[in-house]
Amino acid sequence: AADLAVKSGTFRFRGSDPVEIAALPDEPAAPAQQTVTAPRHMPTASVPAPAEELRALAAIHSAQADLGEQIELNRDSAGHLVVTATGLAPSRRMALRNAVAALPDISLHFQEPQIDLSKPAQAETGQSRAVSPDLADPVLLKLRDALGGATALAQFTGQALEASEAAMVQVHNLRKLAVHFPPTVELPLDPGDHAILAQLRQDYAQALAARVTDLERLLTPALTSAAAPDGPQIEAPSTAPPWQDATETLFSAEQTLDRSLTELLTGAAPAGTLADVQRALKQLRTDTDWYRKLK
Repeated sequence: AADLAVKSGTFRFRGSDPVEIAALPDEPAAPAQQTVTAPRHMPTASVPAPAEELRALAAIHSAQADLGEQIELNRDSAGHLVVTATGLAPSRRMALRNAVAALPDISLHFQEPQIDLSKPAQAETGQSRAVSPDLADPVLLKLRDALGGATALAQFTGQALEASEAAMVQVHNLRKLAVHFPPTVELPLDPGDHAILAQLRQDYAQALAARVTDLERLLTPALTSAAAPDGPQIEAPSTAPPWQDATETLFSAEQTLDRSLTELLTGAAPAGTLADVQRALKQLRTDTDWYRKLK
């Protein structure tokens, strides 16, 4: 209990929505194996807290350390910013250290992931997310035949779940921005910080659009071969809400696709799953394009 702390997790249960957990803001971070404190070039009090956090997020992003790796930004009991990075390779550690070096009053904690050596290792691939498929399921059998056999289905399953997870990473990045910078926090930012926030949003949304394209290239031919119904055209929302609210719409769309895809590939859903995945994929593309046009 003195060495471990709950950080975050996502659980997927057959036939139900994913369940996400996250540490409360005031929970202590897990002990780090290495701590590096960036030089203090200016007093922390001279920079408002939201702007300070925004610049730290921008630095993390510039080091490409927000692509699914375990990076947490919190404050310690004294109010200083703490970046905790788990499982980064030496080259990635150096990039992150260089990126935050110019920021005042920030600490880097590097730690290794906890591994239970008493248990057999499990490959960290998309296939590890999937429950053993029910090959008696008629929809899954149809997909298997369309892909060319059980081996092709297994490969497709891993690629599809990995692609969906990559899209979810970018949606989570956008959602973190929306949570940390609601309109009441965003409005007082100075023009420079507004530009930083807008650039982060643009980069994450662009990365999401690229991941959606990957999903379309992978899923559309398979769904077409399995005779998935095309379904109606999906219309974009007619309103232009604040981007923070729109982020929730985007999150819901990706969550729906991920759930439908997981159900399809485990044989855990009714016969309408092919159409559900097709519709969810279209919805995510429509919402992503709509989101990128928001101011």
